[in-house]
Amino acid sequence: MGRIIIDAPRSFDSATSLRDGLRAHVERLLADDGSVTYDPKDRDASHLVSLRIAEDLPEPGADRGALVMLVRLKPFGDGSLYEVPVRVGPGDPVSALPAAFDEGWKVTRRERELDAAKDPKLIAALADDDPRIRDFVTVRLGDRKSKAAVPALCDRLVSEPRPELVLRAVGALVSIKDPRAVEPIIALGKRREDEFVLQTLYAVGAIGGRVAEAYLVTVASGHPNEAVRRGAEQALAEMQRAAGRK
Repeated sequence: MGRIIIDAPRSFDSATSLRDGLRAHVERLLADDGSVTYDPKDRDASHLVSLRIAEDLPEPGADRGALVMLVRLKPFGDGSLYEVPVRVGPGDPVSALPAAFDEGWKVTRRERELDAAKDPKLIAALADDDPRIRDFVTVRLGDRKSKAAVPALCDRLVSEPRPELVLRAVGALVSIKDPRAVEPIIALGKRREDEFVLQTLYAVGAIGGRVAEAYLVTVASGHPNEAVRRGAEQALAEMQRAAGRK
């Protein structure tokens, strides 16, 4: 690892000492971290560390003027990209910004450890207290097409408190394409708004199978919303096309 990039708002342009202090803190942490090798003179370094500091958190309910830091460990070539968002605490930025990086780097280290682990460890982490870890392992299990993760991912459709992570679990199940996920995804769409139902239709169609086909036929012929009926027809047609049927 040979580069540290700090991307901050224009209001930081005149705060040279603040930026330099943050950089020095990051360099010290990386130098003491046994899981990486940091050498700013290494022209053959494989990764860089990037800190993007932005005003206004994108999350609903966030106070305007608050700061978020995106800690990124980015490979120069092939390799995994790690991105961890961290809320910067209130108070003196001289201490708040380094503390935010420490938190982000701690999560990054955990994600790297999970990336090197076998599926059971990732499956267990689906119940982690940190939503960033839950998000990370959900995506990774989908990338790995882990059949063993299907029951736990289906459980997350019900137990996950964050709507965006519920949809992430649906996406992972679509990547895995295990028919066991069809009925839980159908149940997820019940008593939800039509826009959400449309998303589940395409997910069910992408997974496929007899249960999926029967469900899409039923929705296409009997749902009261025309847009949902058309969505079911399209999902059914795509599913049949993928199966080699007209």
